[in-house]
Amino acid sequence: MTTQKAITQKNQPNKEGLEEFKRNVKEFSQKNAAKTEQARPAQAEPEQVKAENPKLDYRPPQYEVTLSTVQALVSIMTGEPCHIRPHKVVMPENDYGPITLVLSSSHNIYYRVTPSSCTCQGWYFSEKRYGIGKCRHHTLAFPDEAGENCRKLAEVKLALRQGGEVKTSPASMPEKIKAVRNALERGGIPFKSVVQDIMGEGTILVKMPYSEDLTPDQERKMERALALGREAAGAQVFVAAC
Repeated sequence: MTTQKAITQKNQPNKEGLEEFKRNVKEFSQKNAAKTEQARPAQAEPEQVKAENPKLDYRPPQYEVTLSTVQALVSIMTGEPCHIRPHKVVMPENDYGPITLVLSSSHNIYYRVTPSSCTCQGWYFSEKRYGIGKCRHHTLAFPDEAGENCRKLAEVKLALRQGGEVKTSPASMPEKIKAVRNALERGGIPFKSVVQDIMGEGTILVKMPYSEDLTPDQERKMERALALGREAAGAQVFVAAC
């Protein structure tokens, strides 16, 4: 009996030891969690993250221009079937200014490129960060304008490295319209309104006082308004007497 009892007691778990083991595990878990929390970097607020990385603000075009769309478009313009993958399609002259469709390097989609814009992420990031857009699609479509942008971009980056202040170009449409209005007012040019032209994406129209027969002075004012507007907001600014 004594031997059997001793064997039974030996095989039963030590309750005190088990409880101590549980306490040790719990304490270790709590200490480890505290160390992990201290080591984890603070999470930035969403707006802070966006400010530090403008790429997070980028919104792709609402409607993608796909390869099949471009092939159909080329077929319509040429009257011949298109079975290749064009790297660049120059659109015919139209009321919306020069437009070129350039193939993405990583997708079968095309970006809409004008002398002063591109719908790709690289252009958006450059314009948001430096006030000047730059991307390979723009360089391919409009090399002269792209070269001028590269020159300006180099000046901006040099000024930033030297700790200087850089005047950035307006990015959003409301900012561009405001910049054009301010430029015209500073230049003493009378105008009726400055609005986004609904006939062209990203286009701004300066409406000047209407006259059936423009005088030389009125023509000079319209030319000056066009120059001031494009200096303030880019090449997609147009002037009309209406």
